[in-house]
Amino acid sequence: MTKKTLLLLALATFGCAEKMDSTDVRTSGIRAEFEVISFLGDSNAKTQARAILYGGSDVIRLRGDDYLEVHADGETKRMDRDGGDDYLATFDIQAEDTEFVFSLQRGDDDTDAPDSHVTLPPPFTVLGMENNGVVQEENGQVRVPRGVDVVLTWKEDDTDDDVNYGIGNGSDCLSARTGSAGKNNGSVTIPASIFRAKAGQEDSVCGATLYVELERKGERDAAFKSGTVRAKQRYWINFVSTP
Repeated sequence: MTKKTLLLLALATFGCAEKMDSTDVRTSGIRAEFEVISFLGDSNAKTQARAILYGGSDVIRLRGDDYLEVHADGETKRMDRDGGDDYLATFDIQAEDTEFVFSLQRGDDDTDAPDSHVTLPPPFTVLGMENNGVVQEENGQVRVPRGVDVVLTWKEDDTDDDVNYGIGNGSDCLSARTGSAGKNNGSVTIPASIFRAKAGQEDSVCGATLYVELERKGERDAAFKSGTVRAKQRYWINFVSTP
């Protein structure tokens, strides 16, 4: 085999997670990552429950009698793969404190993990957005110049939920970046470093999306080796990024 062939094989497999069947790993060896995201600001948006399982660094594919389901607000749904490695179910639920319970069922050959649970933080609406004192509007578009902080405010009682923010993928001139800002007190200051242009795009004007979210942590079933359970209310804002 030539060096060129070896290089091509390495490039083809680089970054691809290895897969393993669930029948090859005990529940006590699984890391479970569960997440609920409610997308705010769009009347047609759904709440998504997602799950991904790992055995070591390998992604687990459910086989045999093994399956995942999630229960919320009196409704139980089987979770199906979404074309990637995640298992997904959708709900029309956004109410605060709605509990989502994830369950891994394993038939007679291993231990079930029926109780990884979390509740939704409160939904919220961003009411104000200030950039160096003011956010410019032109032809109905919010235009946010780079290089200064942005302050977002919303009307909601203080909660013990974490506040995160970020720039979405898909912008022509801004890099996707994320950050966190402590506990919810109805506002967040997003630093200028988040609004960073891609290399060679420093003078460009482009459309972009910004999100702010409240995140609440839950508890995973004790049968798993490790993992996390999180629920988020995420609010998206469209804007135009300017130099």
